[in-house]
Amino acid sequence: MTAKNTQKPAQQPTRTPQNRPAITLELVVALAPNHTQAEKMCSTFGLDPVDYHGVRETTEEQVGRSAQVLEPTVNETAMRIHLQRIVGAFVSSAHGAAGFYTLPPSESGPMMHR
Repeated sequence: MTAKNTQKPAQQPTRTPQNRPAITLELVVALAPNHTQAEKMCSTFGLDPVDYHGVRETTEEQVGRSAQVLEPTVNETAMRIHLQRIVGAFVSSAHGAAGFYTLPPSESGPMMHR
């Protein structure tokens, strides 16, 4: 006969919640380079300027079209939750990109060459 394995699974350590500041559009605007800084970076690194207005308009259209397609099939609460998640993802992505510009060159340089 074989002996039964009576070992108990290892307990997972309990996770403590981290208190992080909320990522808001205002925080992203404060972190992101302003128009003058962005122009200087483009000329310094030989980059084409980003069409911020075009990106914003296209994103707004995309979210609006998505809402129009979903509207007949979801209720108001589901739509609100969905749009909060979608917009939150865009803001979070912008926060990550804006945070890149607050890093010292020694940290941001290697990230550009990955």
